[in-house]
Amino acid sequence: MRSLWLCGSNVAAREIRLAVASTRTISVALLPSSLSDVQALHPTELEGHLARDEDVLYSLAQQGDDHAVPRKIDYFMHGITNSNRAAIEARLRDLGFRLEEGQPDSILFSRVSTIELDTIQRDTRMLIQLSADLGCEYDGWGTTVMRTLN
Repeated sequence: MRSLWLCGSNVAAREIRLAVASTRTISVALLPSSLSDVQALHPTELEGHLARDEDVLYSLAQQGDDHAVPRKIDYFMHGITNSNRAAIEARLRDLGFRLEEGQPDSILFSRVSTIELDTIQRDTRMLIQLSADLGCEYDGWGTTVMRTLN
């Protein structure tokens, strides 16, 4: 069965629900009904990144990763210009990141750390704020699977 969420006037939603009620392959809900529900469907930049952090951690766990094992984590920012590059690089170094090779409009940087949820999401919050302050865009992070040897 497929589900259909309707965002709009209740009158239109009711009409659509009546139209599809006779089918047994679609269910219709008159949700979201409040502004907070609509906002949940369209997360902020930070909320989107935090959700992707959880998705990546889940995917790594499915591959046998031990999140408590320190490893190199690669991070990426883009939207770098000649006018903001020096400030961004200086701030990243001050925060303990190692700068990697990059393109003219991006920066790849890294550090060694665990990838436990609190640690990763602390970095995500910090890097989103940094990118907002300095006029670039934080893209995300990546790493390799690290398994505990038994």
